[in-house]
Amino acid sequence: MTTTPLAFQQLALLLPGPPENAVIFILSYGITRFEIEIPDFAKATGMSEADLWELADEAHLGSDPKAEKRDDQHLVSQALLRQFCTPTSNGPRMAHYSIQFGDRPDVSPQSVAKLDQFVRIDSKRTEEVWGKVETNLSAAIAAAEAGNLFSHPEHVATIKDAIALHYARSFDVKDLYEGLWPVFLDAKRAELRGDPGRLEHLHRLRTGGTTAPSDAEREELIEEFVAGADNLQRSGIAFRYRVVYYFRTASSLVANAGLELHRAPAGSEFLIGDVPVITTDTSGHHRGIAGGTPIGSASLVAMPLSPTLLVALAQSDSYHVLQAEYVERLNTWQVEAAKRSVFMRQGSPLVGWPKTVRPPTGPSSKTQSL
Repeated sequence: MTTTPLAFQQLALLLPGPPENAVIFILSYGITRFEIEIPDFAKATGMSEADLWELADEAHLGSDPKAEKRDDQHLVSQALLRQFCTPTSNGPRMAHYSIQFGDRPDVSPQSVAKLDQFVRIDSKRTEEVWGKVETNLSAAIAAAEAGNLFSHPEHVATIKDAIALHYARSFDVKDLYEGLWPVFLDAKRAELRGDPGRLEHLHRLRTGGTTAPSDAEREELIEEFVAGADNLQRSGIAFRYRVVYYFRTASSLVANAGLELHRAPAGSEFLIGDVPVITTDTSGHHRGIAGGTPIGSASLVAMPLSPTLLVALAQSDSYHVLQAEYVERLNTWQVEAAKRSVFMRQGSPLVGWPKTVRPPTGPSSKTQSL
């Protein structure tokens, strides 16, 4: 058995959870080396060799630069944006406020709230992970609007998964992931320095010899290993799997929660930003991932479903009508959380209002990339 005990432990800890972390481990470890050592990993982890081969096959597929991609990757589902649209001769349209350029011409849901290369590799298969949620979302929102959502468990599950999806597939998650990557690399260096056996194993694989590496060779091995991990990040492979992991984890977190459906009172409406899931602590001052309030520790997790309806996680299922003041607070949080754009119904009393919360940061005469 040539594999180091630490590698066994790492994979064994990852295997009970979503498979994406195990795939990232295999990619970092080296797919070819992992495949050679699958019998050893099977004995150490209790997982069948067939299942380990399946993970290795997935690692090959997900890291294939020729894998099919999708250029237009919406961070807010079109099914959700369409709820804020008005039919026109040019198709569905909604009012648009740009964080950079202010009030803009009306837009279609197809043209906004998307990021080219959000997932840079194997993006077609990645989108298929949550495709069913987006396909079923319109029907689920219709049931919520009609007041019979809780009579349809499949629609309840879709709404919960839609919350998880819009939390995980977001500007905030991507920004946090990329910002923390240098911290991860430093931690990986420290981990390797504390595992002489693994470094000796890597040294033997490289040299074919039996002597222990020198201190200089150890540092060279560490930087070589870290460079391999960094290449996974730079290529987009690591994030391709992490965003799916975040989605599955968020879905698990919300699966057993109840849903509160909140109606806006007469004269009030909800708008929606391009980071539509709001997470906040009890004070309301610490919001979103960047504010230190991830979905698992938030006291409020809420997302607009239409101009008249908002959903929030709760201990039990219920319907409520909100006061206008609270609707305005939720709308303020939407505008403050947005990265590029905020949308609302054409003719809404909210048209022109977002600039009172966040005045545009750039000249309105330029064209913004949406």
